[in-house]
Amino acid sequence: MKNILLLFITICSTITCLASPKPIPPIITKILSIKGPVIIFNRSNDQWFQIKDLPIEFSQFRSGQQILKTDEGIFLTVPGTGRLYKAIVATNTIDFVRVDSTHFSGINFSSLSFNIGNEIYNFGGNGFWAVNGYLRHYDKKMKEWYLVELNRFLPWFNTQNKISYLNENNGKLYVQGVNSNPHITKNKTVDTLLEKTLFELDIKTGDWKELGLLNFNSDYTLFAHSPFGILTRYGIFDVEHNLHYKHNYDVDLVKLYRSNSSSELSISFCVDSTIYFGNAEGRFDSLIISRSQLSPIGPLYTPKSKRRLFTAVNISILWLLLCCITILALYLKTKTEVCPLRRNYVLLSLSLLLPLV
Repeated sequence: MKNILLLFITICSTITCLASPKPIPPIITKILSIKGPVIIFNRSNDQWFQIKDLPIEFSQFRSGQQILKTDEGIFLTVPGTGRLYKAIVATNTIDFVRVDSTHFSGINFSSLSFNIGNEIYNFGGNGFWAVNGYLRHYDKKMKEWYLVELNRFLPWFNTQNKISYLNENNGKLYVQGVNSNPHITKNKTVDTLLEKTLFELDIKTGDWKELGLLNFNSDYTLFAHSPFGILTRYGIFDVEHNLHYKHNYDVDLVKLYRSNSSSELSISFCVDSTIYFGNAEGRFDSLIISRSQLSPIGPLYTPKSKRRLFTAVNISILWLLLCCITILALYLKTKTEVCPLRRNYVLLSLSLLLPLV
């Protein structure tokens, strides 16, 4: 009888532990302490919380979860599902309730969720063998996602080493293109310059703008957004002012980001000049940055306007050379007698001009 009683108590305790909401990670507690919206950089799709009504196929690492913060509180999105959850915070515990009424899923894995003030958006992603370039806006009254009309279709998905940056003040999203075959066509040729190109999306007007080609080819690790731009392993990328800064911090950013292989910092946000890092496992750290720690290296990208100017100049030079060659050819044709030395001189001039064309 005593053994049965102990077994019953053990089972009850286990059920209670499993049913208990997960304690709030320190980074989430910090976010909750800040009034107003917070722009959160979700670097990796960690499994932050156990969601009771989330189907098991979306509870794996494949989907992950992204954290957002508006005036109304903390929200959680699950890429690939279209689902949106709102945090219910109690003493030292947090739980989530679903607020949307999405029926269909599977088109926006590896998408980017973000908020401008209290408005929530989701961009890009992949699913059903295709990469999409859709911008989706969440309608609170209808509890549904609606497509925002854009001036071009830019297939894009979120990766850890490609630029994505949101400026809440001017309502613009900056992304680096990705090479993809969005519709899995037989002809798999893609624009190789796409992944080297930086784009700007005006959320209000729905207009994409091609800014230019990035001035570096190496991969880089994105750590956080700051008042000066994107904090990376190789400096600050100021996409708005087209500047690349070298940072002079006393800390090793790679070690700050990853203390060991199983404890990566997965989200970050910036308040004033302090960047806060954290993850779902309880890691929490911060870094203070200032303008005095930054040294300009040069332009981040070559503007498209300059590339067009160079192209126009090259075409002008080409036409000039062709005109010169035509005039010389006509001159040779009309001359009845040309001494061998002079003819060789003209031919030599032509041989020097042709490689320039």
